[in-house]
Amino acid sequence: MKLFGFQAAWGLVDINPFVMKVENVMRFFAIEHSLEYQPTHNHSPTGLLPYFSDGPDVICDSDAIIAHLNTSAQLNLDSHLSASQKSIALLMKRVVQEHLYPIMLFSRMIDPSGLALFKQTFFDNVTDEALKKVTDNISNKLSALGVDCADAQKVYALGLENIAAIDTLYSGGSYFFGEQLSSIDAVLLAFLSNISYVPIENPLSDYIAESLPLKTYINQMMAKYYGS
Repeated sequence: MKLFGFQAAWGLVDINPFVMKVENVMRFFAIEHSLEYQPTHNHSPTGLLPYFSDGPDVICDSDAIIAHLNTSAQLNLDSHLSASQKSIALLMKRVVQEHLYPIMLFSRMIDPSGLALFKQTFFDNVTDEALKKVTDNISNKLSALGVDCADAQKVYALGLENIAAIDTLYSGGSYFFGEQLSSIDAVLLAFLSNISYVPIENPLSDYIAESLPLKTYINQMMAKYYGS
């Protein structure tokens, strides 16, 4: 089995949270595999990361990869959850991946402090035209949420609502729903650590740093599964 991702940095196995989400599941269940980085020219059939090969099967999309693993490795990821918990997990995943993610991208590629760091670290040789395509795409994602990327205060306010909701619903246990892993832990660890571990000061990272429950949740899981 081989997982293809973007790039590791700042103690994160991948700064693409969708790649890290899959890697989390692999590590949660000690599934033997390799992780190959393709930061410049990936060979994904869709052009997007992650993608995954398992023998003759090539699978794109993080949710499809996890579904494949859940079946092929008989993980039974969410079989212990109640119907209510499964519904909460589904809604939480959609909030994080479809709503919080564009705001995280804003903090990296449009907010001046984030853009300076990411341009220096990853995109030093990328043309201004190429970067503009990236920022235009992020702006379009934010517009779909009904927010203008020129209004940084409103952008971050929306992100803070999402993180505060996660904080409120978190059980306070070792994992999101208590003492047993579920698929939402793979999602939350990937996205929250990709906010808190990246050395950018913004309202999102500040909130996590000041939330003892969330900070403990992230740090305990990172220590357990990544030794960091």
